[in-house]
Amino acid sequence: MKVIIIGAGRVGTAMGYLLKKSGVTILGVYNRHVDSTRKAIAKIGEGKAFSRDELLENLEQANLIMITTPDSQIKKAAEMIADARFKTGNYLMHMSGLLASDILRVGTKAAGFFSFHPLQAVANFAEGVRLLPQSVFTIEGDRRGEKFAAKLAGRLGVRYHFIDKRHKPLYHAAAVVASNYLVTLIDTSYRFLRKVGLDKPELREGILQLVKGTLSNIEKIGPEQALTGPVVRGDFATIETHQRAIREFLPDYYELYQLLGRYTSDLTGNKEMKFKFEHSGGNDDE
Repeated sequence: MKVIIIGAGRVGTAMGYLLKKSGVTILGVYNRHVDSTRKAIAKIGEGKAFSRDELLENLEQANLIMITTPDSQIKKAAEMIADARFKTGNYLMHMSGLLASDILRVGTKAAGFFSFHPLQAVANFAEGVRLLPQSVFTIEGDRRGEKFAAKLAGRLGVRYHFIDKRHKPLYHAAAVVASNYLVTLIDTSYRFLRKVGLDKPELREGILQLVKGTLSNIEKIGPEQALTGPVVRGDFATIETHQRAIREFLPDYYELYQLLGRYTSDLTGNKEMKFKFEHSGGNDDE
């Protein structure tokens, strides 16, 4: 198999490296910024840093064209190559968790179209190389594209599931909640510590150990059983103490605390606790 990559970001570069490692030939990489392209080629260890003209000239040599640009650039990338010569057997893919493969259908005469998304947060190239082989991928495309994508997953040795294109936005939202919003919650915890002068490396490490322990419990026994704390105990006196402190020192985070409390009450099935969250903590002059 011969592959061309459009986009020289973390995921695309890591995927290129893993594909090369699996025996695939990387013909080249194209990116608008030449320096990024060269860096990607150096990390992959194979291929040519294509100019735009070279990309278009070499497309028909590839079995697979991977578009690994940001979501906002995928359609533009597909349009750029729409008039290029494709041979029978070319496949076109993107790696967006949000967008359907239909966005690739802008005149390109490929044999099949598909999306190939890893359920993973890739912070840099090294982490991508380490984490992507452990990830679950979701595949969505036309019939030929999905068949080819399954073979690609087999070559990489990764787990995969097919997804209906209608469900991709909700699937992507699930990933954002679990990854991006977890980061926000941990940052909120750090802000609470900082406000009382305890934003120290040891305490940050303590928070991370707490999170790791919680994740381990979720993995072993599921969210419902892993939940601990005042909401589970029905200890609203503690909750009220939290509320007073947050409103005094960090009022901008009060709404977030209340919202999380209500949904955590739903998780426990404690309707009385949820009611208290919904009807507590008004303004002092109320």
